[in-house]
This record gives sequence, structure tokens and C-alpha cells, in this order.
Amino acid sequence: MRLKKIEGINIVPFVDIILVLLVIVLMEATFVKTDGIILPPSMQGDGVSNTEKEVTFSITQDGVILLENKPIALDSLSNAIEQIDKTASISIQADSRSAFEKFVFLISALKEKGLQNINIITEKKKE
Repeated sequence: MRLKKIEGINIVPFVDIILVLLVIVLMEATFVKTDGIILPPSMQGDGVSNTEKEVTFSITQDGVILLENKPIALDSLSNAIEQIDKTASISIQADSRSAFEKFVFLISALKEKGLQNINIITEKKKE
């Protein structure tokens, strides 16, 4: 008994599988919704509420923390943070050479008092 010599690879089953997968993909593509989300028109031009209070903290190169451009001592910082409304927007800006320790201290003090709306102001480095 002699075995037949295989002279080629039968690719017909492979082509059948590829065609079936192609049909499945094309059918699924017709079910994908391509419409965008329709949003109502904006009531304000910039999208920021004018009634929201914004509080700014700054950290100088010397490590002094400023609240609304007025120096504040570390021991009175906790009392000052308690006076801030919980819904107020908090902005923090620091000098690139300021102590990172003061920045972390300020962030942790704000988080301890339950303030969540914290923004960090950065400036793009000029090349």
C-alpha cells in the first residue's frame, strides 16, 4: 500500500472561513450607531459658572504659602481652609523652585478638610 504524495495545500476551507468572518464583520458593522450625541446649547460663553467662588493658593520660591496673595502661617492654614466653601474651586500655583514638601502639605490639608475641586496651575516652559 502506497501513500499518495501531497503536492499542494488545500486552501478552500481557509477561504471559506475567511469569507464567513468577513460576512459576520460586515453585518455587525451595519448595527454600529454612527450618530453623534446631541447636546443642548450652552447658556454661558465660557462654560464656567460665575457664581462659583475661586480660592487661590500660591507657594513661593522661599516656601511661603499665600492665600489670595496674602502670606499665611502654617498653624493658621487649617483654620483658613475650614472657612472655604466645600464647593469652591481651589487653584494652586507654585514656583518651579519652591519646596515640594509645602505643596504636598497644602494638598493633604485641603483633602483632609474635604475639599475636592482642586486645580493646579502650570506654566509651559519656554524654550
